[in-house]
Amino acid sequence: MTVAAVLAYAVAGLFGAGCNGGESADPKPGASPSGVASPTSASPGTTLASPATPGATLPGYSRDKRTGVAAVDTVVDALLSGQADRIRPLLQFYAVPCRAPATGIPAPPACPPGAADGTKVDVFPNASCPEGRYVTRDGIDAFLREIATASSLPFAVYRQEPAPPAGSEFPRGDYAIVLTTPRPPTNASFPPYSVSTVQVEGGRIFSGAIACPHETAATVLGNRVASAFLLPPP
Repeated sequence: MTVAAVLAYAVAGLFGAGCNGGESADPKPGASPSGVASPTSASPGTTLASPATPGATLPGYSRDKRTGVAAVDTVVDALLSGQADRIRPLLQFYAVPCRAPATGIPAPPACPPGAADGTKVDVFPNASCPEGRYVTRDGIDAFLREIATASSLPFAVYRQEPAPPAGSEFPRGDYAIVLTTPRPPTNASFPPYSVSTVQVEGGRIFSGAIACPHETAATVLGNRVASAFLLPPP
């Protein structure tokens, strides 16, 4: 992830206001959250499958483990279903200006064919390693396949102070859901699973992130105090 100073462009130029309840405030003055995503590249019922690594142990709880907080468990249910059409309606898209060329950290969305520089494009914040970026509606299903699949497990859920786009690289919800997902081995020193974190507020997903390949679920959580957890690490 990049340092705050480097991300000043993204925060000041693409996002400009806060979040309230289940609806995010304008990412830029005068802009509006674009609302619910419509199905794109995957057809209804598409399962976001992930190949398991033979013999690998996936850290996490059983797939039926929940927190008892409805706004969180609704999101967990959708993520662990592996169904793209169940996850998409929970995503909070933002309308931000496209750029041609699309340069910067994080890079703004590229302008669609025929669109002028500065045309607003619906995006979902992706804070994944190594640096944040924006996912358009056309690319959202590919991103969802990285965030969670039918093989993912819940690892932890914790409370945090929500932060609007103006106060952090990307919007942060009042809860964070941490999942583990099996992946094929790519390096003997890396864990045989990926770790994703989904930012949730009011039953909606404000942003998502996949950790760097070398990170374990424990290192992603860091030194969070026990009182912050709705679902502590197993």
